[in-house]
Amino acid sequence: MPIADAEQYQSSPGYQQLYEQETRHHLFRSYIQIKPTSDRSLHTNMLKLGKDGYVNKKSPATLLAAVYFILFIFTVMLCQGRKPIFVIMMAIVVAAAVTLLIKTIYNSQPNNLLIDRRGVTIQGILRPWEEIKGTFIVTRGEGKHMECDLALALHNGQNAYVSLGGFAVISTRTAAVATAIRHYRP
Repeated sequence: MPIADAEQYQSSPGYQQLYEQETRHHLFRSYIQIKPTSDRSLHTNMLKLGKDGYVNKKSPATLLAAVYFILFIFTVMLCQGRKPIFVIMMAIVVAAAVTLLIKTIYNSQPNNLLIDRRGVTIQGILRPWEEIKGTFIVTRGEGKHMECDLALALHNGQNAYVSLGGFAVISTRTAAVATAIRHYRP
């Protein structure tokens, strides 16, 4: 499978290194695109960046939605023949406690991606800007399934990847990550 827009970006530093790895390891994908983060189509002006850096944290939203749905079903079932005000109040208390517990667990996890003036930190490992030859957004697709990674082409010939998520979040996360790299990279 040829990589989309390969000729357009091949002069970007580190592109060839990443291209070779992607063609070797992902032969059976129906769609692969490698875009440098410097590409203007990836940037957004809707992001306010401070001096501390950009943090890409995983969101507990899907887990919380599932918990709230299950809690709603139990609340409806318990309201049958009981005082609904008491059941609803208990459901609110349980929902608040579960929300605090889940948010505490998510906030205690290390950041999977931090971009700041020093460089890019992936899973707690700092890659200084001096070690990074190029930064790219790699989008892979197969059928209806899409995945997106931030890829760092390093001067030592290796590549580092961090997942930016699936199809639903590709546009917002890739825009935020590309904009943060443009902002913090010297």
